[in-house]
Amino acid sequence: MATAIYVFRVVQIVVGVTGLVWVLSGALDFFGGRNNNDSMRQEKGSNGMVNGGAIGLIGTSVCQAIIALLGTIS
Repeated sequence: MATAIYVFRVVQIVVGVTGLVWVLSGALDFFGGRNNNDSMRQEKGSNGMVNGGAIGLIGTSVCQAIIALLGTIS
């Protein structure tokens, strides 16, 4: 069981980092669009930030729930 918990912790870290990178990429697009008055790039950037935050939050929460449930199995 310890191996399964370890695997899900690694998955949780990867999903969380991926979400944060997506947020950073969206922020760069957003601010680049704002500086150049490009509303399409701003919208793309804001969507990227929201989607990245959602992926990071939901993905890490699901992995944490799985880890907690695996920990209860004896």
